[in-house]
Amino acid sequence: MNPLDHLSKKGKSYIKQLLQVAMADGQLDEKEFKNLMNTAHRFDFSEEEVLQIRHNLDTIPFTPPTGTKDTFHLIFDLAWMMMVDGHVYEKEMLMCENLAMRLGFAPEMVADLVGFIKQNIAVGATADETYQKLEKML
Repeated sequence: MNPLDHLSKKGKSYIKQLLQVAMADGQLDEKEFKNLMNTAHRFDFSEEEVLQIRHNLDTIPFTPPTGTKDTFHLIFDLAWMMMVDGHVYEKEMLMCENLAMRLGFAPEMVADLVGFIKQNIAVGATADETYQKLEKML
């Protein structure tokens, strides 16, 4: 039995996406790990379970979020993860953009969406506040 079997597929996939962006520069620093654990607690995942996910990334299939709001929250969390260490690397941005396209966002819209999210994060807006602003714009 896989030690991760008891965890939700959606949660494992969500954390996997965040880990991949966080480690795009080859390391997982303290700020990224703290941010990751804050998100993991929303899924009731322990630090040990997150570390197991980290060491088993290849075995965790992509499970897309259900619904527009859940999808937006994942992209928001990915953008937050990109920014948390103070450096946004091109590889992180490309990973975030590629995932947004996999989630159904039009390629020409992805850079604008991620930029909008980054601007809102920079001024301290939450995911829900940013989502509400985005809904008003659309």
